[in-house]
Amino acid sequence: MRGLGAIGAVIFLVPAMIYGAMQMQIMLKVNKVINETLDYESSEDRINEAVAAESGEITFTIVGSRGQSLEPGQAAALLAPGTLNRKRYAKVSTIIDAASLLEPGEAMPAGEMRDVLVEARTAKFADALCDQLIASIAGQCGVISYSAREITYDPKKATPDWAALAGYYVVDTKSIFTPSTPVGDFPATDTVVLQSKEFDLEDWPVPGAAPEAVTARLDEVLLAAERACSEMRRIHGNCVVQDIDFEISPRRPDRVRPSFEVAYFSRLQATASVE
Repeated sequence: MRGLGAIGAVIFLVPAMIYGAMQMQIMLKVNKVINETLDYESSEDRINEAVAAESGEITFTIVGSRGQSLEPGQAAALLAPGTLNRKRYAKVSTIIDAASLLEPGEAMPAGEMRDVLVEARTAKFADALCDQLIASIAGQCGVISYSAREITYDPKKATPDWAALAGYYVVDTKSIFTPSTPVGDFPATDTVVLQSKEFDLEDWPVPGAAPEAVTARLDEVLLAAERACSEMRRIHGNCVVQDIDFEISPRRPDRVRPSFEVAYFSRLQATASVE
């Protein structure tokens, strides 16, 4: 799954007569690989198999924060830390200038071919997200999807910052990952509660087409997530970062509100009986 960026770096070097056909074949192959991996890693059967392989027979009962009974697969973020699955993911957006994707001396295609070029070559940003995750919170990482969309705006609703981004592209990427830090120890009890805690960080004004600025801010978010999970692990004995959200909304492409969510098992608190 890694190395998708190499595809976009070469496909626009073919002669114009056969470019369209080759482009479609390459993108179909990439989408096929992504879809097959998504199906493999996301199916409930596969997730349950991963939990059984990594944790063996679960000897405790798992309940949700509202007391509902849960299957082990629903806690796969904690119970299958060594397996890529959809219970742990990162969604990240960045803004780029299409011209930055061109090779030296290469002309920008017109019309829909411009969108095709951007869509193909933005695969490198999906690869870069995995590299960044592995450098911080992840042990393994796999690309699930990536896409590019041109920024448009309604003059009646747009802010000046938003208007200045018109014509740039938002690149959306999604990856799944395994944690690089051990999850920790589960409560020694017959019943555990699967808990999750979401942390919303401050709004961040997107500084135009500046992928390096997004990388720096995402590093801060990943560090905050790792520190929050470390505190949860100190208190509850276990924790895993289960999602990172750094998406740019189509309705406000000039701002992003980063967030992350951690998951952990806690003891079931019982009410003391009164004699």
